[in-house]
Amino acid sequence: MYSAVSPLEGTLDWRICWEMNTPRMGEFLHHMSQIHGRDFLLMILDGASSDKAHELEVPENLRLISFPPYPPKFDPQEHIGDEHLDKGVPNRMFECLDAVVHQLKSGLTCLAASTQRHEA
Repeated sequence: MYSAVSPLEGTLDWRICWEMNTPRMGEFLHHMSQIHGRDFLLMILDGASSDKAHELEVPENLRLISFPPYPPKFDPQEHIGDEHLDKGVPNRMFECLDAVVHQLKSGLTCLAASTQRHEA
């Protein structure tokens, strides 16, 4: 899953892919560039190899910054997965991988629809 969260607006954009590599990351960046075409986007990345590849094509309205390695609890993006896994798929068995993907898409759609989050 590729996803991006706006800390200012609380919006969530996401894309589920069967693989994580430089071409898929490039597709996600171009997707972000198109849907936010009027905005200049600064994306903070976790430093995955596909984020740093020389072949990665970055759209003109995007800049990428990689943080140095740090514990996942400091990565706000990690909380998206925690939120969905805690509430969307806890202790569930699935018949097939397609059912897992369907559940992920459903949960991410709900998360994306809610731009306000409150700390418990």
